[in-house]
Amino acid sequence: MLTYQGDLSAVDHAKKLFDTAKSHFGRVDIGINTAGLVIKKPILDVTENDYDRSFAANAKAAFFFIQQTGRKMENEGSIITHRDVAARRLYAVLQHLSGQQVAG
Repeated sequence: MLTYQGDLSAVDHAKKLFDTAKSHFGRVDIGINTAGLVIKKPILDVTENDYDRSFAANAKAAFFFIQQTGRKMENEGSIITHRDVAARRLYAVLQHLSGQQVAG
């Protein structure tokens, strides 16, 4: 078993994750990305910092995770990115915003 902690929105952390895994296991056959950040407040209260943190976790980290998986993975490997929970939460936020606009 191997554990690694890092901020995958930092490119060097994503690279180190896969370097560490390949060194420990000898090869990378699969990369599964399920990490994400959901902002739990009404969209009208979201700050620029909130947005930047969310974008870093949900887009930038996913992109560089996939990139590093592709660079380190053996032939015939798989990359899986699962974002369903974040998508459902975003839909709920948008519904909430629609309700505020109609009520306001």
